[in-house]
Amino acid sequence: MQISVFGRTDKRACIYTLMKILQPLGDVAVITSNRHFMRLAEDGAPFGFYQNISIFVTDATADEMWQTIDHKPGDFDHIIMDNLYNESTDLIIYVQGAGVEASDEYLFDTFEDMQLICMGKGKNAVPYSKELMENLEKIEYYRQLIVPSPGMVNVLAKMLAEPLKMPIKNIVKVANKK
Repeated sequence: MQISVFGRTDKRACIYTLMKILQPLGDVAVITSNRHFMRLAEDGAPFGFYQNISIFVTDATADEMWQTIDHKPGDFDHIIMDNLYNESTDLIIYVQGAGVEASDEYLFDTFEDMQLICMGKGKNAVPYSKELMENLEKIEYYRQLIVPSPGMVNVLAKMLAEPLKMPIKNIVKVANKK
């Protein structure tokens, strides 16, 4: 399964939760330009591993990424791409921050089936909280993948249930497993 995650806000809560959910389901690759992800890699290098998750921190474009990381999509069971897309993408997620990202409206026209995750305040939003930010820092400092936000798990479990052919409650259990 290939997942593209777009947005101008900090998407680590979404991507770390995706990693936590997908990790027990096979080999995972994360392709991002966000340098925070190097903190998870064994030696802090741009290309590294966190257990069965390959982490590739690169500024490569979608056209260049596979050549740059010297892999092909078939090498992984699940691929999470940060602000990247290719024709094989199965799920497209947009993480909207607390502000208005009007310049990203074109994405909604380009990807009609894009799923939206709202961060911040609001009825269905995943709140930015002190606990969320502390959990992101704990994940990177201790190199231990935990669920950064219960709200994010619930939102992603609903999005992933159909493509993974798993009940929502089972996805939540997988994510919350220590």
